[in-house]
Amino acid sequence: MSQQPLEIIYFDIRGKAQLARNILTLFKIPFVDTRIKGNTPDDALKQLAPYKQFPILKIGDLILAQSMTIARFYASQNNYSGKTFIEKALADEVVDSTQDLLLAFFTNKDDEEKRKNYFEVTVPNFLSTWESKLVSGNGFIARGDSYTFADLSVFTVVEQLKLQERLVSFPIIQKLFNYFVNHEILGPYYKSLPADPQ
Repeated sequence: MSQQPLEIIYFDIRGKAQLARNILTLFKIPFVDTRIKGNTPDDALKQLAPYKQFPILKIGDLILAQSMTIARFYASQNNYSGKTFIEKALADEVVDSTQDLLLAFFTNKDDEEKRKNYFEVTVPNFLSTWESKLVSGNGFIARGDSYTFADLSVFTVVEQLKLQERLVSFPIIQKLFNYFVNHEILGPYYKSLPADPQ
């Protein structure tokens, strides 16, 4: 199965597919990045998606749905999800929280009052929690001795939501962000990405 071409199918934004794309890129796993133009997939793509949602991963005849299932699949394959059960649980917790923050953005972005509360209350709460976990883990979310896909997920969401300027109060997240944005593989990859629509 691993010899067959991999295809990530999602809309033409970072969104819920970006963590999986980042993991594949980081570990130099070739994949086809199929981007659906507009907001409406054609009938053929809809038929591929088990829940009629995207992203999906296609490996030959295998279709895998759910964005974090796809991300965890490749994180686990590449020993990037934590080394112990505790590390894996801590990593999973933070990965899930990054997706909560991302979903809350899309839910609140079109309502001025909710958007204001999101950036003034919700975002600082999440950043503060991640900062505390990084401090407890000596710079690593999962308290191990290296980064995991949880750290990468924090970077992915901070970059996507353009929260860089807010990191002045969160120096350990800033250090994590700098590590990934200047990474020898991910850095050039991010420079090649098109900007998401506003």
